[in-house]
Amino acid sequence: MRLQVAKIAANGSIRQWVVDTAGRSDAGRWEELIARVPAVPPPYRAAPGSAVYDIRVDDGKFLVGEHDLSGPLSDLVRAVLVEGDAVLAARPKPGTRGYGPQLTPHSARGDIR
Repeated sequence: MRLQVAKIAANGSIRQWVVDTAGRSDAGRWEELIARVPAVPPPYRAAPGSAVYDIRVDDGKFLVGEHDLSGPLSDLVRAVLVEGDAVLAARPKPGTRGYGPQLTPHSARGDIR
């Protein structure tokens, strides 16, 4: 099972984490976390100044505002942010929007503890 969470911050920055449960010794724990998530996520409601989470579980995808994350869905997202591997975007070309210092895998996860 592949879990992906992308956090789209109010300033437009995007950070993404991935957990692939195949071959993990704790795969059962991840399956339990997923099983607790409601089959129908809360409807997406935009809120100015609030982050949005793009959550993917295998082929399923949905958006949830940070203000609507609660209970088992919040538990799953937090687990992916803490234990998942940070995915780094390709570095933009000089002179294009987004060019500048880039996160390394270590710094990308440094503030999530």
